[in-house]
Amino acid sequence: MPGTSDSGAQSLIECIIDTRLEITREMQVDLFFAPGAASEAALDSMGAATVPAIVEEIREIYGIWMSQALATLRAIREPVQFIFAESEVLWQADAHARARVAAALDNAARRDVRIFPGVGHCIDFHPEGRTYHRQILDFA
Repeated sequence: MPGTSDSGAQSLIECIIDTRLEITREMQVDLFFAPGAASEAALDSMGAATVPAIVEEIREIYGIWMSQALATLRAIREPVQFIFAESEVLWQADAHARARVAAALDNAARRDVRIFPGVGHCIDFHPEGRTYHRQILDFA
């Protein structure tokens, strides 16, 4: 950039890369919970989980995440449990995406790829969070 020092250009690049999106309470309800599942107590309990999102991370979620994840999953030999939220809106979680994940885990010693019903992205903060954690521990 003409007339800009290297450190100034670096600061500008870091600012662009680190641009953050404030996630409002209304957005939390729409993005993180199944329809009708967001109680005030659940929203309050999210605390630090709702820090502003880095815009570049959001671009990766919608752009390259699935292809990068599939390449990584193909190399895994250990047991894998991959649970999608039924009302997932951040990650690709439709039937085609789930089939791609399951196929990529063909080398895993054991796999469990499925939907967790009645929840959105932040499964931990739904009333069913304890059941979800129990299923993870049972798989292990």
